[in-house]
Amino acid sequence: MSRIQLFDTGIDMVMKMSEGNPGAVMAITELMGAAETIDPQSMLGSLGPVLALDTSEIYGSAIYILFNDKCNRSARKCLLLLRAVQLGIRPQRWLADLSNDQARRKSISDEEWSEIDDAVCSQLSEFQKAA
Repeated sequence: MSRIQLFDTGIDMVMKMSEGNPGAVMAITELMGAAETIDPQSMLGSLGPVLALDTSEIYGSAIYILFNDKCNRSARKCLLLLRAVQLGIRPQRWLADLSNDQARRKSISDEEWSEIDDAVCSQLSEFQKAA
């Protein structure tokens, strides 16, 4: 069930989503700051990643794990995964399982990153290409 409500301020959203986890606050802030540059086709702009995380029911330490451990602190990679779920390239459950992997048993291979990247960029022509 979504935590974000229509009249929440930006600070309300960050606090609800991060559950007070400082790493999650940092991750959300970075994603919001980079979203419009990396994914200019997102009609939700900087709120897109926050709403995508909420839709996937990824909160608190799970946000930090996803951003820090799975995406190596890369806003582009994290936004890529969120869009891959939105576009049906990967299932929502896959992203939730990945973000809840506190034991760090799951990872994304270079080949899988490449496949996800190609699939997202083929559907979103303005999504920032990998360097």
